[in-house]
Amino acid sequence: MSTAVEDWLGEKGLRYDDNEELIMDRTIYANRVGIPRDSIYRYIHPDPKKRKLLGDGSRGKAKIMTNDDVGFVGQALARLDRGNDGASLKEALDILQELKPKITRTAARDQLRKVVLPENARDNVLKSKPQKVQATTSDRTNINVAQQYRWHTLVDSEYDRLRDLNTGRCKKSNLRFEQVLHHYIVGLDEMCLMSDAHGNLQVVAAADKKKHEKICQLWFL
Repeated sequence: MSTAVEDWLGEKGLRYDDNEELIMDRTIYANRVGIPRDSIYRYIHPDPKKRKLLGDGSRGKAKIMTNDDVGFVGQALARLDRGNDGASLKEALDILQELKPKITRTAARDQLRKVVLPENARDNVLKSKPQKVQATTSDRTNINVAQQYRWHTLVDSEYDRLRDLNTGRCKKSNLRFEQVLHHYIVGLDEMCLMSDAHGNLQVVAAADKKKHEKICQLWFL
């Protein structure tokens, strides 16, 4: 609004149409700047005495988050997504409440939906809406030989433990546990575990990222 009013009164910027001609009709100008005609007319009234002045933002309710706060939260959420660990809506609200401990959960939700997401989307930092996580495996190029050794050692030790705990033969089939062990091995590839864990999870997404992921790993102790 402030830019539109300033351009009209100063006869500059948006006051000129695509043919570089000065717009004289207020209705045409209102449509050009996307502001209802009656709303902008109060501020560009031809009679300066009847013209309303735009506020300086000092009146009304104080803002919960400053522009710096909004930018900081946007960058924090974007970096989480770029690290393949995008913040869920709950985690995003937690971050807001850590920054502003005095606000309620409802207020934090409103700030995320009405302020943080739209303003950071405008600045091309975040996407305007949370995005669904894509079920995926972790990047195997990051797995080194030492990690592979530890993984296989762990799996082999678990197999040995199962053999120690399951002795004797099955009363029905007369088979030893060793002979049917392969029937008890299910989905050691992480992909099936992570896909199930994701479900319909959504994360706050960075604007420059196409694929969004969430770390949902299972640990064996």
